[in-house]
Amino acid sequence: MKVSFIATVFNEEATVKQLLESLLFQSRPPDEIIIVDGGSTDATASVILGFKSQILNKQTRFKFIIKKGNRSIGRNEAIKNAGNEIIICSDAGCVLDKDWVRNILKPFENPKVDVVSGYYKGKARTVFEKCLIPYALVMPDRIDKNIFLPAGRSVAFKKSIWKKVGGYPEEFSNNEDYIFANKLKEFRANIVFEKKAIAYWFPRKNIKDAFVMFYRFALGDSECGIIRDKVMLIFARYFFGFYLLWLVFIEKSLFLLIGIILSVFFYIYWSIKKNYQYVNDKKAFIILPILQFTSDLAVLTGTVLGIIKRIAKINYRALIRSNLVLIGLIGIYILSLLFVISTGIPSQNHPFPYQMDEWHQLSAVKNVFKYGSPNLPGSANGTMFHFFYSGILLIPFVILKIVNPLSIKSAVDSINLQNTLFILLRLNTLFFGVLTLITVSKIAKLLKVNSNLAVLLFFVTPVWLSLSNFFKYDIALVFWITVSLYYLIKYCYLPSPKNFIIGSLFAGIAFSVKVTGLTMLPVIILAYLLFTPLVKNKYLYLLSGLFIYILTSVFLGLPDIIFGGKSMYSYLYDNIIGISEYAKNYKPGHSLFALNFLHKFPDIFGHALYLLTVITVIYLFISLVSNLIRKKYGPIKLRLFLLLSFFIFLITLFSLGIFIVANRAVVLLPFVIFLNLLAFKDLLPFFRNNIHIKRLTILIFAFLLLIQFFESYIWVAVKILPLPQQLSSSWVLKNIPAGSKIGLENIPIYQFEPDFITKEFYYNQYHPSYKIVFSYFVINSKSANLPKFIIISDVYHSGKYYKNSDKNDLVKRIRIEGYKEFAYFPLKIPFYSYFDSNFDYLSMGLTAYPQSISIFEKISDEN
Repeated sequence: MKVSFIATVFNEEATVKQLLESLLFQSRPPDEIIIVDGGSTDATASVILGFKSQILNKQTRFKFIIKKGNRSIGRNEAIKNAGNEIIICSDAGCVLDKDWVRNILKPFENPKVDVVSGYYKGKARTVFEKCLIPYALVMPDRIDKNIFLPAGRSVAFKKSIWKKVGGYPEEFSNNEDYIFANKLKEFRANIVFEKKAIAYWFPRKNIKDAFVMFYRFALGDSECGIIRDKVMLIFARYFFGFYLLWLVFIEKSLFLLIGIILSVFFYIYWSIKKNYQYVNDKKAFIILPILQFTSDLAVLTGTVLGIIKRIAKINYRALIRSNLVLIGLIGIYILSLLFVISTGIPSQNHPFPYQMDEWHQLSAVKNVFKYGSPNLPGSANGTMFHFFYSGILLIPFVILKIVNPLSIKSAVDSINLQNTLFILLRLNTLFFGVLTLITVSKIAKLLKVNSNLAVLLFFVTPVWLSLSNFFKYDIALVFWITVSLYYLIKYCYLPSPKNFIIGSLFAGIAFSVKVTGLTMLPVIILAYLLFTPLVKNKYLYLLSGLFIYILTSVFLGLPDIIFGGKSMYSYLYDNIIGISEYAKNYKPGHSLFALNFLHKFPDIFGHALYLLTVITVIYLFISLVSNLIRKKYGPIKLRLFLLLSFFIFLITLFSLGIFIVANRAVVLLPFVIFLNLLAFKDLLPFFRNNIHIKRLTILIFAFLLLIQFFESYIWVAVKILPLPQQLSSSWVLKNIPAGSKIGLENIPIYQFEPDFITKEFYYNQYHPSYKIVFSYFVINSKSANLPKFIIISDVYHSGKYYKNSDKNDLVKRIRIEGYKEFAYFPLKIPFYSYFDSNFDYLSMGLTAYPQSISIFEKISDEN
């Protein structure tokens, strides 16, 4: 078995001598030695050439090549010049065990072996170097031979496998051996670990050199797109740590502060305990923690800078060319929303956004950064993380003095600033919408279905186009759920703890954005049960995933409740007790089944997509039952997971009864799309075999897609057309005499009053000196006196759908007292009647506008 030894050098005058001496005294010397110099400026070449005669005396061929470039270039050059099929490799700075060559060649006695991964040990001269070794190398008791990857210090491989994977990556200067090893894994090379093939490595001598080493490792990994599990954990630790420090500052929690201090001490203790056994010297109590924090800092900075360098090197032209359709679809989505981005936000015509949830969510952002909780009066109560990162995303604009949310004291202050702020917040929602579409595309590729069609079907729905134009947490919630699904589906294909834990992490973030994310908990358990091989032996996967889910949910979603002593009572009351009480007063006119399945869901998702989904769910259910009966479990696990997850979310929604609206039902959308595409994928072979059915199916699908597109963009058109608040505002100014008394029902912001009325009412509230055109009175059915003019919104909606309401009582009273509806301004949705002529769209949650505004005038004193 002939073998060629290769090594690269660059300014290794002080270390190359030891490597060559260890080569000369091998029990089985190599047949050829090739050393490539990358352009040394010291005496490296002289030292190497000084060994030439000794090497030749061993009857070993010797080549010394000068080739400027990095290690990858040098190694590839050496291998090209090698005369043998077996290549063995080490580095300057190493000393080889006397039996290294013999041991690293032994596995090649099996002709099926492609690569041999040798081992390497540290050769320490000081306590510092002893402490550094376990940070830089895999210690003997921590070796897992099944995942141990070959490194350039001690590796052997066949020249044929080197050619097959394309050699060492010459574009990378750091960690090229790790990239090469991963390429070998991708090509399924047969890699064998040989623990006896030992190369000794001399550690760095001081903290500065150690930092540079760690930094280069991290930089090299991230430059080539490799983020190791340990690196992710380091980022998670420090994000979590700084987040907790922020919570201490905001919540002023002594308990949390003590917890952080104890955590730091535990981290120091852990850094000593895990590696002290390899040092066994009291000086290590100081050196090991210093090395831990040094390596952390180096990894953080190296990874971030490596990612930046990777982004800078991306061939964007090639990327765009390969994703033209996807980019085009996302472009249509973005332009559609940018066209209506300013609809209904505060302007010179009216304070408060038309969608009042936006105002409450803004208040929640302000309260999180001011008081450490969204669960305060006037805020959108609930879990906290959405409001936290929305505020974080605003920081650059605050620094640049473009906006300052904390400077807004009332709805009528700084209207121009509010206008800019709400546009930025809506762009925040759009940002998460785009990320969701990209994730949908990636999931579709995992499922091996058409990714562009997945994106198109996803965003061309009434619910997605409508909600993407508001600053609310629903689009962000779908993003986190979708990312969680991506990793849980990856876990199906590759059941590693990394995929399961990351999926659980993002599911926890989904809960921390909105409590609806709690539904992801049974989905996580379902993924574990369906996808984990030998479930009984890997229960730690589940425990780890659940722990991460709970930890994320508590610290990101509920820190104000746990540590700040805030109460979620009002939120829970409104969403549990309040909803049930409110539902008793509602008369839907249909059974709940008919209301949701025949009206709400078709309107929310689009009638064409809904029809396809009903057919798909029936088909998949029958298909899965058939496979289960035949005991064909393997091929159906993923479909079973998606279908059961869909039903889990659907069942959870049905607890809301009549209050299933767009922003709650949108969580079904990812499952709807993927289930449809999986069913379509099943039918493709059948279509290919029958040209007539294929053509007919394409025509039907194109027709349904056209209908879906048309129906979805109706809801975009609504945002462009004149709205009842605007039309009625102009009418009031033209037809009601100045100085008139006007009655307003309840608090105007919740009743969709005309723009001018809302503006005057609140300017007068906050600035009493403001000169108003009319006099305003908040009235109800029990008011002693009623003014001549009364403005009420959604009169007919209330009369049709509520058994009892003060609005209905007020309308009855004014009709008895001689008031007539003098003007009526309905919200007109073009062509909506073609899809659902009998349903009230105000109940769907797709609009943030009134169904109608009615203006009453008392014209007689009869009765």
